[in-house]
Amino acid sequence: MNLSERLQHVAKICGSGRTLADIGCDHAYLGIWLVSERRFERVIAMDLREGPLMAARRHVEEEGLSDKIECRLSDGCDRLDAGEADVISFAGMGGPLMISLLKRDMAVSKSAKRLVLQPQSEIPVVRQWLKSNGFRIEEEDIVCEDGKFYPMMAAVPGEWDDAGAAERLALAFGGALLEKKHPVLRAYLEKNLKQYGEVLSQLRQTAEDNERRNGRIREVEQDIADIREALKVYET
Repeated sequence: MNLSERLQHVAKICGSGRTLADIGCDHAYLGIWLVSERRFERVIAMDLREGPLMAARRHVEEEGLSDKIECRLSDGCDRLDAGEADVISFAGMGGPLMISLLKRDMAVSKSAKRLVLQPQSEIPVVRQWLKSNGFRIEEEDIVCEDGKFYPMMAAVPGEWDDAGAAERLALAFGGALLEKKHPVLRAYLEKNLKQYGEVLSQLRQTAEDNERRNGRIREVEQDIADIREALKVYET
């Protein structure tokens, strides 16, 4: 079973353990790989949609892993009991949806030893939610696949120790990624700096002069300032 580069990196930060619950499992490729590599003894592959879950069951059967991978029709963690999985993964869904699923079943979310999250959007919002709800980001990664950047993180119960500007940059871009000067993060920052610069130029050329436009200019200027501050990490 060959994984996409994105899922290879997700698999890496899943670590190892007894049971992994893969929320939004799609075709169960992640679970199949982790069990085949003996990283987990058991996987609960869960999806809201019957179509992908049927495909997941078929792939599991083809790999001869039906005794190790259970496929469950479930909306988020609805059919997962607290403590049933020591690692819970959410990959390939929007950040707001991910947060809503985590919030809805907090007893389950808090029972895991490790949450592995690969949000497709609103990544800083996901980091802020983790911080505000008693989770500490233990590991982070980012990969660029087909021209798109995919940040991901592993969170464990605990308190953050960042403060001030360091905290702001950690929430925006990933403290662990900045600390190890991740080369893919640098490419991501440089791409966003260029894009925000173009947006700022367009806004300044707009004939309108109203509070909404001026407020947006201030937001983009702050985004550019934060990116430049983050890029300074790579100069030291």
